[in-house]
Amino acid sequence: MAVTSNSFLNITSESPSEINQGHPFPQNFTLVPSVNKNEQFFQVEFGDQAIEITKPYIIYFYYDKSINLKNSTKIFAWEEESHQWIYQNSHVDSSACKIHAEVKKKASLFGLFRTSDDSPPKITIEVQDQAFSNGDYISPQPMISAVLEDESGIDLKSNPVLIKLDNQLVDTLELKYSRSPDSNNMVLLNYDPSLQPGEHVFQIEIYDIVGNKGQASINFNVSDGFELLTIANHPNPFTDETIIAYTLSDQAEQVTIRVYTAAGRLIRSFDYAGEMGYLEHDWDGRDEFGNEVANGVYYLKFEAIKATERIKTIEKMAKLK
Repeated sequence: MAVTSNSFLNITSESPSEINQGHPFPQNFTLVPSVNKNEQFFQVEFGDQAIEITKPYIIYFYYDKSINLKNSTKIFAWEEESHQWIYQNSHVDSSACKIHAEVKKKASLFGLFRTSDDSPPKITIEVQDQAFSNGDYISPQPMISAVLEDESGIDLKSNPVLIKLDNQLVDTLELKYSRSPDSNNMVLLNYDPSLQPGEHVFQIEIYDIVGNKGQASINFNVSDGFELLTIANHPNPFTDETIIAYTLSDQAEQVTIRVYTAAGRLIRSFDYAGEMGYLEHDWDGRDEFGNEVANGVYYLKFEAIKATERIKTIEKMAKLK
């Protein structure tokens, strides 16, 4: 609806006690007094509720000259859909004791806050169904998940999450979010791309509601075949126990590890499922009955199965105590 000469704009002030009940703000937020030294929120709306502000506009807050306005003081707008206060890019004119921001999103309730939160959001990236380390091999159809955490709250509306795969922007429609209905402090993001063989880089950029930016990235590889890339035990020789480590280029449906004496007697078995990438498993140097094995040479027989493909290898280990 168009604004006419009969339209009027209401700008009303509200007290913190009135606002905080339905518009809670984080504990690390402090409301800054305006020019009359009162702590106030301001509601901006047309008298005709059918009229909406659809274009960017500037909002000003005037503050008392006795107030030392720090860099941590910013204008925030209430975002009704996500039910949180969102930082507006604020600019201070100290000579006129005013601070202003250009408002680009639909908003009508504003407050001037000081916040102690200057830390970027925490981002934890994982590849589901494997103990992933940076540079590992992963499946061509992985499920990449990221946990986004922040003490003030994650901003998904004014500054949507930016995802890049190999420096190419990922369509937000390909991402799946889940968050607690009672808190904006944690968001779980899932992404299931189809990857070609080779090296890849996955990047995330997010903002919290204060405007702090967080960034994280991981590197990974995708193989064009089912391979055993590395296998070894360490230490070797060992005295009491040893770690059997190996790297699979794709997901194995089944992995078996058998330990034999030099005479060919089976003394210990391990079975695993759904393994890929770099893995480590401990062998405590004991047989199936819990008895400590004697000094000598032992053979590790490794087998991994994926559909009709099989990988087999035998490695030599030694115990010296």
